Amino acid sequence: MLRGAVKGRAIPGGPNFARLIGVYVALCFLMAQFLNKIRFGHAPTLLIDAGGARIVAGGLPIAFWKA
Repeated sequence: MLRGAVKGRAIPGGPNFARLIGVYVALCFLMAQFLNKIRFGHAPTLLIDAGGARIVAGGLPIAFWKA
C-alpha cells in the first residue's frame, strides 16, 4: 500500500496530481494579481505581467498535455 501511495496510485482512477499542479500554480498567480488589484488597488507592472504570462504558459502544457 505504501508503495502505491508513494507513486500516486493509492486511488485507482483518481486525479492526476501532476496535471492539477499546473492548474494550481497558474490559478494561484492569477488570483493573487486579481486580489492585489481589487483589495489594494495596485496594478501589476510590465515585469509582473511578463513573469505571469510565463507562469500561465508553463501551467497550460502541464494541465492539458495528453500523454
